[in-house]
Amino acid sequence: MRTYLKKRRSRVELELNEVLCNCCGHAFECLDVGMIPFKMFLGYGTEFDLEEHDFDLCNNCYKTFINSFLYRVDVRTIQEIE
Repeated sequence: MRTYLKKRRSRVELELNEVLCNCCGHAFECLDVGMIPFKMFLGYGTEFDLEEHDFDLCNNCYKTFINSFLYRVDVRTIQEIE
């Protein structure tokens, strides 16, 4: 979950104030450090048909989440970002 501050100028601009982990509520000052953003579009065949889910998890909650799976998550290390 992200909170924004309104900056007063000639037009309304929003500045990221803090990022909260949607699971544990831990607050971070920016998205880059210690947070993992998720944006998922869910298609047909689920109870969430045509919904988009947008949330943030801290590193600890993400680890807990993926470690709760019956089968391990496939992980690939990226050597170079293009």
